Amino acid sequence: FVIKVSEKGFNTKGKVAHYTEEEIADNKANRYYDYTKEIQRCIQIGDNLYTLSQNMVKVNNINTLKEIKSLKFD
Repeated sequence: FVIKVSEKGFNTKGKVAHYTEEEIADNKANRYYDYTKEIQRCIQIGDNLYTLSQNMVKVNNINTLKEIKSLKFD
């Protein structure tokens, strides 16, 4: 989840994941998760949100959460 914090409190903006939509649907049915795709770190630099897992690094726009770029690790 991406959460905005302000004087008014907390506001959930949306979700960023390293799983595909298909993997998320399969995971809900089978309760199996690939731990290498779990986001372990995130950082905001300017208007970009960088997320890091053992599987990839991904960049999303902080305002829209739209994916800008991703790089999978071998």
